[in-house]
Amino acid sequence: MKKFLKIAGLVIAVIIVIAAGLSLFINAYFTSGRLTALIVPKIEQATGRKASIGSINISLFKGGVVLSDMALARRTGKGEFLSAKELVLKYRLLPLLKKQLVINRLYIDSPYIFIERAKDGTFNFSDLKERLEAGKKEGRSTGKKSFNVAIQGISIKNAQARFVDEMGTLPSAQANADMDFSLGQPGSPAQAQPARPVISGVVDLKSLKTVFENIHSNISGKIKIASQRIDLALEAAIEQDRIKIKGFAVNYPAAPAISLDVSSQRLDLNRLLALMPHGKKRKEAAKRPAKGGAATHISAKGSINIATALYQRYTISGLNADWRYSSGAFSINPFKAAISGGDKVIVQGNLLGSIGFGKIGRQNTLYGKGQARFSRILVKESPIASQMAVLLGMPELRNPSFTDSLMNYEIKNGNTFLNGYFDSAALEINPVKGTIGVNKVLNIAIALDFSPAFAARIGKKYLRFLTNAKGWTVVPMEITGTTQRPRVGISKAAAGKAIEKGLGGEIKKQLQKIFR
Repeated sequence: MKKFLKIAGLVIAVIIVIAAGLSLFINAYFTSGRLTALIVPKIEQATGRKASIGSINISLFKGGVVLSDMALARRTGKGEFLSAKELVLKYRLLPLLKKQLVINRLYIDSPYIFIERAKDGTFNFSDLKERLEAGKKEGRSTGKKSFNVAIQGISIKNAQARFVDEMGTLPSAQANADMDFSLGQPGSPAQAQPARPVISGVVDLKSLKTVFENIHSNISGKIKIASQRIDLALEAAIEQDRIKIKGFAVNYPAAPAISLDVSSQRLDLNRLLALMPHGKKRKEAAKRPAKGGAATHISAKGSINIATALYQRYTISGLNADWRYSSGAFSINPFKAAISGGDKVIVQGNLLGSIGFGKIGRQNTLYGKGQARFSRILVKESPIASQMAVLLGMPELRNPSFTDSLMNYEIKNGNTFLNGYFDSAALEINPVKGTIGVNKVLNIAIALDFSPAFAARIGKKYLRFLTNAKGWTVVPMEITGTTQRPRVGISKAAAGKAIEKGLGGEIKKQLQKIFR
């Protein structure tokens, strides 16, 4: 037994000596300078860009490689495209004998990447992508076998990224985050070339700052990733407004099902809408081809809760809405809010309804229905009201006010159908019925009902013959043209029928008096 222990101890000592000698040989031969001189030219050849590495150190016992001060230049040669302060690679020794590089953990300190889109729409990494694809084809044609690489974990500290868009259709952005991931694979964690790694970990997004249309925004928060689920809790700041975003996504590798709730105490919608593509930028965005297939596998739903929202000169209070996205269709159903204020038209009331966009039949179209109920409307400036005032010779109609109104709407086949009324003590507009077409074309019929005292001010006396059952003067009118250039006129067909009916009734009364 003692003899066996002596032999075993001798074998272990020999192994240690050999390993130590091998380690000393590796450290002596593969010096930082030699490794740098060996690796840097290969990187430059593969990328076509200037590369640099401060130092490389290999530890056989610790099973680690440490690279410091790495950088890859931009395509122009000025500035850095990619860099990192330090990269530490921890690997297993035994799998190397099977031509497998199993990395226990990859540590990256202060990585940085600069992404730029040029005015012609190309990105500053397009040349690298082409070289990578060419290298893959060359490897397949030569049949050379390389090491199979499996990474079990990645830790990234102080990651930074910067994006610049010379086209001007996307915001410039700067991001800073810490990340920690574990990458498991089906079966053995060291299995080479898995079909899909199982990712879990945390992204601590310290900041994602953007600037677009002179509007500054910043997003921060945490994103937790599991094998089949992603949870996020973010806060977005758009100037002085704060938006909380909370939700999750399940089955994200195949067909993501997303739940996302958005809330804010105060939100300036004018500022938010300014971040959306518009005008020339919207047309340029529309020209970009959409990636087909992927969107149809995504389903999403959630809620929107905003205590106070500002839109133009209006204040929207208690905005609550449920939204849903599925099979390329987006809908908000229901939504409700109180609205007040305004500039050209001052209102106070409530909104309730639904709206959506998606495919009905063979075409994408806007659809929805709902109602607006107001307890106060004061028109301060309106081309429609101004034309009515001139047409009827009544200056008072330039600035009408109403104490009750209801407007129902339904959007279908690209048209908006309206049906409602406006009421006050001396003036009623009842009914209001018609459509706003696809191209904002107006086709609306209204009836102005004047109280007897108010009707006496109508400049065109022949219109005073039109009365309703309660003795109010009724003037049928029509609104045509477009929303930008409306045209108001008296409905000759409706007026003619009313006058004919009124005159006929008067003649009948006179005949009855004669033949009593």
